[in-house]
Amino acid sequence: MMRKTEPIIVYNPMVYSEMKKYIYIDGNSEEQKLAAAYLFGEFLDLNIYVDGFVTDCEFFIGCKMYNKPIINISELESDRDIAFVQKKHADIRYENVQPLQMLNPSFTADEVVIYGAGFNGEWIKKELEACEIKIICFIDSNPDIVGEYRQGLEVCSSDILRELPENIAVIEASNKHREIDKIVKHINAFAPVFYYEHHRPLNYNLVLWDKRDVNFRLYNIRMMATVLEGKRVYVYGTDENAREYAAKMRLLDFDFRGFLCDYEDLEAPLLDGFPVQCAEEIIYETGYYICVSNIKKDIYIDKLDKLGLQYFRDFTTIDQTMNTLWYIRRNCLDINLGYTYCGNHKVPGIMMYGNEHNSEYKIAVLGGSTTDGNLYPFKSWPEFLYEKWNSPALTVYNAGVAGYNSGQELIKLIRDIINLNPDMIIVYDGYNDTMVKSGDLFAFQYSKEIYEFAHRNIEEAWMLQMRSYGNDTVDKMRDIKICVDTWLQNITLMKAIADAKGIQFYAFVQPMLDSKNNRDKKEESLLLSGVDLVEQNAAIASAFRKEVADRELEKEYSYIYDLSDIFDNVYNVYLDEIHVNEKGNSIIADKIFEIVR
Repeated sequence: MMRKTEPIIVYNPMVYSEMKKYIYIDGNSEEQKLAAAYLFGEFLDLNIYVDGFVTDCEFFIGCKMYNKPIINISELESDRDIAFVQKKHADIRYENVQPLQMLNPSFTADEVVIYGAGFNGEWIKKELEACEIKIICFIDSNPDIVGEYRQGLEVCSSDILRELPENIAVIEASNKHREIDKIVKHINAFAPVFYYEHHRPLNYNLVLWDKRDVNFRLYNIRMMATVLEGKRVYVYGTDENAREYAAKMRLLDFDFRGFLCDYEDLEAPLLDGFPVQCAEEIIYETGYYICVSNIKKDIYIDKLDKLGLQYFRDFTTIDQTMNTLWYIRRNCLDINLGYTYCGNHKVPGIMMYGNEHNSEYKIAVLGGSTTDGNLYPFKSWPEFLYEKWNSPALTVYNAGVAGYNSGQELIKLIRDIINLNPDMIIVYDGYNDTMVKSGDLFAFQYSKEIYEFAHRNIEEAWMLQMRSYGNDTVDKMRDIKICVDTWLQNITLMKAIADAKGIQFYAFVQPMLDSKNNRDKKEESLLLSGVDLVEQNAAIASAFRKEVADRELEKEYSYIYDLSDIFDNVYNVYLDEIHVNEKGNSIIADKIFEIVR
């Protein structure tokens, strides 16, 4: 009888038990924190509730990660609690810590052949060798590599399957294992066969749940926790998107109370055990927040607007990060900078405070999202600066645009700012320059995404013509010294332009949470809850700050000021690893005002 092909790696059956489930954070390395984030994402994907995280690292105890508490592992009770790790190793001495995945219990062979000599084959080879299982050889359908050696094993043709003893299992190592399965079963119908599909680890672009054009990224949860803290949460919509999103909200311990709909869509008082009510009824409540489903997004948002509710303050859409006004403002493409937005000034990408025509003094400000005056529903630091100056003869042009680095700021200065004839230019940046890869000084990431979108949607004939003009430098590694060199070069160029025009110039290196001294538990929780994003950038951001400090740029350049310690003894200001709230913006404005006035 032909044997059924089963996965070689399966979930630990304890995952489906009634025990309380935790995720173990082992050590203080970025790798271990990322592994914990990966497991949490897997549980969310499986729709399995996690009670929290556990650790024996005193540093983490009392913090939160993805809105879940981190407790001491000694508090777990062996008969009712279990903690999971990616892989259990000798250093973990706790009996109630188990790997999330394990070898299939029906796998009993001591020797295997691996069908597939590529990435999947190499990966499962390591997994099996760690379990002390002998691998005889690789098999591959590509005749060009048959006879070669990969990872110390010979690559054989599928003919070897004809003489395979019954006690040797075949591992189909490919994400297209069904095609391989037909070949294996045709040649040897009686061999024990298992398959392996490799799922790559988390990265900052990971979408945990992207069904029907809904993005649910792991790092968004930290902003959701900030926005939804103490709020009763409703989902506007009763479609499948809305129901799946509501299920995730409950898994994340948000206070989900039910669904909203339009009167004509009201079919039953309950959905998935939660009440359904007309959207108009919400205006009689307080302390709520609404997440709008995508299916009728424009209609729903229009109704909420008419009811007097405000985007971000009272509601947002379920496919966004819930942290900015980016998706409702008028964004547009920019031939030089990739993108910009239409603000309250005739020049795109500028918010203006004051009366431009009656001004005796003009200040222009450049920066990224931490300066952008059209991104958050609260005051930016340039707006606070304008208020602190307290002069009817002053105009402040806020030319900060989310995502811009010093290269884009330099271009914007040349193209837009000089023509405004400012008396002073202030630059506030640093973090976005840590994203610049060597050799790509003017290859802006968001612009790259725009062109990739265009590339996917242009006519086939033109796409074939342009195929040779690829952007083959965008994935070069970032070098911290080059990042700082590039930033400093752009700053000095901006200073030279300002000097040539007789304009005062100041540059401020912005603070970053990862480089802050005296972080509290809430701030540590922010970093932990963004580890899948921050892990990619925090180390190089910290290195950038250290490089700036080590070079003592403030001594060499009289116009550069390092604000890295501005929040060292200030709390409840950070929204994430770089952005701050209105309180933080006010403090930044105070410091800059003190220096430039």
